[in-house]
Amino acid sequence: MKTVILAGGRGSRLTAVPAGHKAATRFGSRSLLEHAFAEVQELGVAPLCIVNDTVRDLYEGPAAAASAQLITTNAENPCAAVKEVVHVGETVLIVHADEVCLNSHPALYGVASERFTSPVVGVSSAGFDNELQLIRRPVAQMRVAAGGRFPSGGSVAGTERRYIGRYALTVDDLFRAGLDRCDSVIEAAAHRRPDIIELNIPKAYFDCGTDEMMKNSRQRLRVLA
Repeated sequence: MKTVILAGGRGSRLTAVPAGHKAATRFGSRSLLEHAFAEVQELGVAPLCIVNDTVRDLYEGPAAAASAQLITTNAENPCAAVKEVVHVGETVLIVHADEVCLNSHPALYGVASERFTSPVVGVSSAGFDNELQLIRRPVAQMRVAAGGRFPSGGSVAGTERRYIGRYALTVDDLFRAGLDRCDSVIEAAAHRRPDIIELNIPKAYFDCGTDEMMKNSRQRLRVLA
């Protein structure tokens, strides 16, 4: 399963982070990007990592340590960069670097995608998820915020069920067309689909995309330490 890590965000919602440095932000003992590399290591394939071209040097060290290939982009929207590296027939896992999943098994997203032939979108119910749950959902019921961002579920603590930045699908012409037309990769994944598969797997989930969410996630991480 090909893995594409989205780490090209400029970090505009993290006010203390220089532009383009979001994925280098420390979360516990690692940077956000290093957490993503560690999570997908079990897949046994070298991940592709999309970063902003202005800060490529910042990520070359961690990428080399993880045997990852850096793909550069100068756009906030990574769709064009994703389209360049995915091909029809491949099963692809997309990982958002500013969302951390500890004790997770990301191979399950690819297994579910191949089994059900629909895009599989990760969900989290309460930040600390203990059960495996799988639900087929009409695409018309998906909630994606402006710019393709995931709604917070009404709480930075993650106390309501919400989509997370983990999703997998088998690449086809619909997905590639969606990458040309949509504002985000998740919207491209759902483009003209009748339904998706929502998959909740055991994990500890932390959203680090905004100042408030980062603060809350660091507090929750200390509970696990």
